[in-house]
Amino acid sequence: MKDAKPSGLRTAVVGVGYLGRFHAQKYATAAGSELVAVIDADFTAAERVAGELGTQALGDYRELLGKVDAVSIAVPTPEPTCSLRSRSRRRSNKPAR
Repeated sequence: MKDAKPSGLRTAVVGVGYLGRFHAQKYATAAGSELVAVIDADFTAAERVAGELGTQALGDYRELLGKVDAVSIAVPTPEPTCSLRSRSRRRSNKPAR
């Protein structure tokens, strides 16, 4: 008898806040995808989303190494990057969106 292997792409989501939760939902329901785990700095949030989607919550992204084929990283953009965008808009006189 062969060992049972997961079918499809083994996926995970790092950061399951407002947008990351949507990524996790899509991976959990997509044909050909197996949502292996979700990770968040707020472990309670990770546990909540994992419970909703029938997967596991992890506390550290390094626990994914060797266990997944694809990962969505849905975390906030650092402030310095946002500041650079804002400054370039001011220089070009383009309004902020």
